[in-house]
Amino acid sequence: MAVCRSRRFFNFAYTFTLVAVFAFLLTPLISVGFVSIDGENVAVVVSAETEVVVVYRHSVELYLVIERYVVENCGLRLTQLKWAGFGAGMPSSYTDVSNWSTLWRPSEGAIAKIDLALGKELVISVKHVADRAVLLSGTSIDVGSNVTLRTCFKVSVVGLLIEYIKLALLKPH
Repeated sequence: MAVCRSRRFFNFAYTFTLVAVFAFLLTPLISVGFVSIDGENVAVVVSAETEVVVVYRHSVELYLVIERYVVENCGLRLTQLKWAGFGAGMPSSYTDVSNWSTLWRPSEGAIAKIDLALGKELVISVKHVADRAVLLSGTSIDVGSNVTLRTCFKVSVVGLLIEYIKLALLKPH
């Protein structure tokens, strides 16, 4: 009788532990950020910040524009904007950017230091701009039409592991 009771207790404890471990592994608990290029995740941001730089030639003024974003596990910010002059689709005059920490250099254009919170998701469409480039933590990434920055996305430990495996398999060697 005592052996049967201890075996039932062991089976219960084993089953309970197994269920608890699986529940922990499958419950979305971890906040992450994703950088997606044309619908495919190219980076997962868990703890460190990831810088995304979008470079393109302005469609009307034809000068180079550089936008710097920071993606965190739960936050998205525009940190810098650099452009060659004022005009259509950009700030129209220096007064438009007077609340930013802006440095104007006539030979280089304007460099605005910004710390603008952008919420949890941003889609940057670059399919209609010339000379586009996307740099992810300094590495150039090919982009066809869209860059999507998403943050505060809850995933489970298993989901995070799957994303890392997919990124490792999809990354060019």
